Amino acid sequence: MAAANYAVRKFGVHSAMPTSTALRLCPQAIVLPPRLDYYAAVSEQIREIMLRYSPQVEPLSLDEAFIDVTGSELLFGPAAEIGRRIKRRNRRERAAGGLGGSGPQ
Repeated sequence: MAAANYAVRKFGVHSAMPTSTALRLCPQAIVLPPRLDYYAAVSEQIREIMLRYSPQVEPLSLDEAFIDVTGSELLFGPAAEIGRRIKRRNRRERAAGGLGGSGPQ
């Protein structure tokens, strides 16, 4: 189960649960097939945006990545500002938001 809406959560269904378990808990759930090719393409587009700010991008999964902006702060500002720039650019170019955080290495 990649995602679970509130309608099925009340039956105990949650993300990262095997589909068979989710359907046992909530037989009326509607299960949509994953669009892995699409997810991979979107992930690559977002990674390309991140690479404009640092070559140090480490993908963790299709929807997560780390970016080391230590060497980019002179060009683009502090890490938090770089994160805001990436988010704005993602929203503008992909019409999608995203979450980010920053912290020391």
